[in-house]
This record gives sequence, structure tokens and C-alpha cells, in this order.
Amino acid sequence: SCCTKADVVVAVGPQLLDRYSRSLFRKQKKVLEFYPGLSNEFLNLPRKEIENEEFHVYIFGRCSSENFKLKGVDLVGNAVGKLGKNYKVHVVGVPENEEENSFANTLEKTATATNQLFVRGYCNNREEMKDMMCEADLVVMPSRAEAFGLIGLEALSAGVPLLVSSASGLGMTLRKLTFGHTFVVESDDSQEWAKKIESMKETERSQRIKEINYVKSQYGENYKWEDQCSRLVKLFSDN
Repeated sequence: SCCTKADVVVAVGPQLLDRYSRSLFRKQKKVLEFYPGLSNEFLNLPRKEIENEEFHVYIFGRCSSENFKLKGVDLVGNAVGKLGKNYKVHVVGVPENEEENSFANTLEKTATATNQLFVRGYCNNREEMKDMMCEADLVVMPSRAEAFGLIGLEALSAGVPLLVSSASGLGMTLRKLTFGHTFVVESDDSQEWAKKIESMKETERSQRIKEINYVKSQYGENYKWEDQCSRLVKLFSDN
């Protein structure tokens, strides 16, 4: 691979660090771990104060039929289907020509039969993304494999409660933080995701926001853009 020709390899998060450290071990290549900082553009978004009866869960990502299960959309779709009509799931990132067909063979009938599922195309408009972050009661990143998960980091930056897979670099990172494990799901079973989502809804809204903001502050203290970039600059200057 091209990495074998590099003087230095920079891996974003622990997932990629492990992967490239293993594959490049024999080549004795340096692999530096890099953590993205919080997203400044999402830091000061307003949060709604009122707890509504409906609980809206958002999944973001390129959810084409080829990577539908890889992104874990079926896990959350089926989980929400088990929880009843007051739970809604919004899948943002489904190609227009696949909106009708992508879900047919992977979701249980309950999710679609009770009008709990909403899909829309991929969004690259940052203002629309901010609007959806403000609308969301919960952002989920249920990927069965995810190098890091920047969308989850954007939700964390916005102070939106989130649940991320332990198979993601972000999930591995959150587990290092006090109470960070609260927002990590260790299973790829839809029943377990249903329990976690229900627990989020049953927790008082003010408490959910307090907990995610605590983890957000920890992340911000541990992984500052300035510190991470300074390490990169030093690495480049030393080489």
C-alpha cells in the first residue's frame, strides 16, 4: 500500500492506529495517533428545553445498499420498531433511487408499519445539518465497523445525546473517558440497541444533556486541536 512508502503514517483514532501499527510493524514505520478536536461550528447550537412525547433518533452517513448493514442501520431501525409508535428514526444519507428498496430485506415490518421510519438523501449543507442536530433527541452511530466517526463527534460537539458502536474509533475513545461508556453500545444485537435507546428516552432530558456535556468537556480537555496539530508539526520537523 501507499503507506509503506510514507515516512510517517498518521492514524485518526485508536481503531486505525491498531490496524496500521499491525500491518506496518515489519516495515518499522512510525504511526502517530491523531484525535480530531471538537467541531467549533457545532459547539453553540441551541438545545430545546421541552421534553416531547415523540423521541426522534437520527442516523447520518452514506447509507447505500452496499453498506447498509455495515453502517448498522438495520440495528437501529429494528430497535425502534420494537419500541412503539412514539419512537421515530430518521436515516439521512440514502440515495434517492434506493429509498424504497434498501430497507425491504433488512428491516422488520414493525418499523415501517407504524410510520416510525423516515429517510432522506445525503446532506452536505452545513446549515441543514445544524438544524437536524437541533431537532434530534438522540444521534446514533451503530456501524459494525467505523474508522473513527466524525458525525458522532459533531453530535458530541453540539451536546446532543448519542449512542455509538464499540466497533468505532469514537466508541473506543469515549470508553477512555469517565462515564463515556454510557454512550457506547457493546453489541450488534437490535434488542440491546432497543434497551439503550429506551433508556435514553426514559432518562430525564436535563439529565441526558448534563451527562453528554460532561463527557463533551472531558473530550475537549483531552483532545484539543492545538495540541494534536502541535504534535503533527513536531513530528514533521523531526523528520
